[in-house]
Amino acid sequence: MNLKLNLAQRFFLVFLPFLIGDIFIPILLLYLLGKVPPSPETRTLKIAIVSIFGFYFFVIVGLYIGALYYAVRPLRLFISAIQKILEGKAKNLDETEFIPKFFGIGFEDENTELARKINELIDFLQSIKTSITKESSKIVELSSNIVAISDQVDSGAKNIRNEIERTSISFENIKIAIDEITRRIQDVLRELEKLTSSAEAGKDKVSQSLQKFIDIMNFIEKFSYISKSLKEVIDKVITSISAIEDITDQVDLLALNAAIEAARAGDAGRGFSVVADEVRKLADRTRKSAEEIKKSVDEAYAVIEQAIETMDNIQKEGQTLITFSNTISEEFENVTKGVRGIQQYISSVATSAEEQEATVKEMVRIIETLSRAVDEYVKAAEHLNLISKSFSEISDKIRKILTV
Repeated sequence: MNLKLNLAQRFFLVFLPFLIGDIFIPILLLYLLGKVPPSPETRTLKIAIVSIFGFYFFVIVGLYIGALYYAVRPLRLFISAIQKILEGKAKNLDETEFIPKFFGIGFEDENTELARKINELIDFLQSIKTSITKESSKIVELSSNIVAISDQVDSGAKNIRNEIERTSISFENIKIAIDEITRRIQDVLRELEKLTSSAEAGKDKVSQSLQKFIDIMNFIEKFSYISKSLKEVIDKVITSISAIEDITDQVDLLALNAAIEAARAGDAGRGFSVVADEVRKLADRTRKSAEEIKKSVDEAYAVIEQAIETMDNIQKEGQTLITFSNTISEEFENVTKGVRGIQQYISSVATSAEEQEATVKEMVRIIETLSRAVDEYVKAAEHLNLISKSFSEISDKIRKILTV
């Protein structure tokens, strides 16, 4: 804990133990002498004690008063002078007030020297005040010029920054457009890749279908060949049936002649007549069977002719379909080649777009760097403006202080 005491109070605290001792020691001695039987010696001793400690008390009080006069008074004068300096009302001290006198004789000490130094300090401060007044006027004028220049610099820098921001926005829009074009080109490339895959798959399916159709045409051709061979066999069967019919007619005629001859022979030819009748019946059944066979063969022949005609038509249509399939396959091949050509062209366009995007990104980076530099330049100009205004304010304050 710190106590706030002035110099007089501290002097009092220094002299207080001596005063207490000067009061209580004689009281104690007198008390002790009171215990001794009275005698002339004790009375003389008491008077001596009171005289000595009384003189000692006045000496202490005189020293305290002298210390206050010669130590505290100059300090108070110094404090008053310094307070006037702080208030701007400084004036030189009277050095004679700091020369203590004893019996008409003056003694110069450290206080006198300190008073001289304070007077020198006041003179120095007055000269500094005059110089500062002159220089502050120059600073005010210079700060005004700096403020005007910094305002112009700040305005120009802001205009440059606005132009850079507009340019940066334009490049950002170009970059966004290039990104969108690149994205769409990539989408087109993916779709073209799908189209190429579909075209190649279609070509493969057409080739597979064409091969299967060729196999079917081969089977149809074989079937047509077999049908034609079967037709030839049926022709031979029909010829054979015609021969059988002729033979049955002849057998029937012979049986009829035999029956006539048996009838002429009478009883002798009756058995032969029975045989001839059976032969005629057999020939009749054979003829009917031959007619039925011929009818079935004719129907089969008609079906085979229709089948051969149908197969011929199928072969003709099949050849047309094969030709058409080959054309489709060629078209698929052309589509694939065209799509691949488009892919190469779009890939080159995408590469160019990527290069342009890289260039635009570099330009955007440069513009951003330039924008940051201009921002720093603007901040510096604003800082310079603030400093200039601060200079102006400080100069005004100094001028006001010096005019006090």
